[in-house]
Amino acid sequence: MKMKKTLLLLLSMFLISCNQSTTSSSSSNIESSSLSESVPSSKEESSIDYSLFDENIVGTWYVHQSMMGLAYINEPIVIRDNYTATFLGVNFHFVGIYENFEDTCLFKSERGTVDFVASYGGEDTIDWAIVDTQGNQDWGFARNKEHVSGIQYSYEGTSWPMAQINEFLGTNKELPVFEHDYYYLFTGTSQLYDDIYCMIDLYGVDEDARESYTLELESAGYVFSKDDSTFYTGYDPDHVFAIRLKQYEDNLCIFVYYYSTFYKA
Repeated sequence: MKMKKTLLLLLSMFLISCNQSTTSSSSSNIESSSLSESVPSSKEESSIDYSLFDENIVGTWYVHQSMMGLAYINEPIVIRDNYTATFLGVNFHFVGIYENFEDTCLFKSERGTVDFVASYGGEDTIDWAIVDTQGNQDWGFARNKEHVSGIQYSYEGTSWPMAQINEFLGTNKELPVFEHDYYYLFTGTSQLYDDIYCMIDLYGVDEDARESYTLELESAGYVFSKDDSTFYTGYDPDHVFAIRLKQYEDNLCIFVYYYSTFYKA
C-alpha cells in the first residue's frame, strides 16, 4: 500500500516544520517515558477542542511501514478514546488538528519534546508520523491487524547473495562477505529515495556485528559516516555502491543502493 499523495505532502510539511525549530543531534533517541497516561488536566482541556478528535483512529494499530526504521514492523500504536496515545514508549495527549488538515490529529508528548500525528486512511488503516526535538523522525502507515506475511524475500539461502544483487542492480561489484550461516535478500524500490535497492537481512548476529562489518568494509577501502545513530552510511572506493547499515539487536540489515542515490558523481 502507498500513502496518499496529499498525506505524503502533509507529513513532509509536518516533519519539516518541526525540524525548523529544533537542533539536530545524532546521539538522541525518541523520548522514552513511564509517565502516567492520565487524561489532560482541566486547564489543558479548556484550551483544546476535543470535538475535532477523529474517533476512527481509536484502537490498537500495528506498524506496516516505517520509512526511517525507528519503529519495528508490528510496533503497536495505541490510541484511546480518552484522547491519549502511546507509541514507541512515549505517552501522548491530543492537542488538536494539525495545520487545519481535516481529521489529521496532532498529539504531543507529556514532556513536550515529541510530536505525533495520525490520520485515518480508510480500509482499517492509519497514516502516522513522529518527530522529536532532536531531529529523529519517522513516518508510515499502520493497520489494525499485525503484519503476518513478513517481508517477501527474493532469495533465501546459505550463500552470500552477491550474484543476485549484481543481477538486480545491473552492477559488477563484490561486497565483502559477512560470514553467516543463512542470508535473506530483499530487492525492491525505495519509496523514500525513489530508486531501487537491495537489503540483506542477517538474523542472530552478535551485538557488535555492525561495528565489526564496518571495520571490514573500511579495510577494503569503503568510506563511512557514523554520525547517524540509526544508520551507518558509506560508499565503496569505486563509487558503485552506497551502503547503509542498521542493527536491531541481533538483526543486521545491509542496504545496498547505487552510489548516485546518496552521492553526486
